[in-house]
Amino acid sequence: MNRDKIQILTKFGLRWDSTDVSFIFKSKDNSGRDLLIYRLASAKSIMKECENSLKRLKTDYIDLYKIHWHDSTTPIAETMEALQRLFGTGKIRAGRCLQLFCRTNGRSGEDNIPGFQPGSIQHGVS
Repeated sequence: MNRDKIQILTKFGLRWDSTDVSFIFKSKDNSGRDLLIYRLASAKSIMKECENSLKRLKTDYIDLYKIHWHDSTTPIAETMEALQRLFGTGKIRAGRCLQLFCRTNGRSGEDNIPGFQPGSIQHGVS
């Protein structure tokens, strides 16, 4: 299938391979083994998660990259700067944080990359 005819949307911010931040819930992997899930939206984590997603999805860019959960240990500016870097390198076409998350962290969510339009998939970070 032609990549231009599909959109790939995925999320970041939940980790089960890192205990650096706050635990949020227990889950199971595909083999039924227990997993502990943690929230993490640091720049380092976002970059690693994006690279891993690109490899798993066998693509060179993600159309929409969205945060799973608010991470109280990472400043929103750091999260948004990482999304802007990914956008600038072409690895994501758009990034998104939940509006409530942005507002509670002192950002409108609309002041990041020119061309952002709320509620639509545009080239930009919301």
